[in-house]
Amino acid sequence: MRKSFILLTIGLLSILYFTCTGTPKSESGVPFFTKGFTHTIGPCPALKTSPINMKNWDDRALESGDCFKDGDTYYWYYHAYSSWDSVSYQIGVATASSPTGPWTKYEGNPILKISDKPHEGYCVACPMVVKDGGKYNMIYMSAGESPAGWGWSVS
Repeated sequence: MRKSFILLTIGLLSILYFTCTGTPKSESGVPFFTKGFTHTIGPCPALKTSPINMKNWDDRALESGDCFKDGDTYYWYYHAYSSWDSVSYQIGVATASSPTGPWTKYEGNPILKISDKPHEGYCVACPMVVKDGGKYNMIYMSAGESPAGWGWSVS
């Protein structure tokens, strides 16, 4: 029930966000998503859940967060959860030399786990990485108890 609530909340917040922000425009006024994209299908699926009977952190669901290229490597950040553990979403990364793959999951996943910090005691998800000079910053959604009570936050 709790995971259903989380998924429903994320979906509703996404709809609200896109409804409120409108379509992003380029300087010419043309929506960004209509310019210069090609529909290229790589190996499908690009990332798979781990085998369910192996008790892996990502054997139930994988959901995309963010992808960017740095040097010659593409980094795909995603969140996932397990069917056998009460742990909710945690964050992993996969790499490839092409945006169409093949993608390889990092052996050290999850790279960001739920923690004993009050704001991320239940869930960390929806990663986005921003490079600022030589520094990398991850912005992500988290959920847990806080001084104001249980809630969602962006960290």
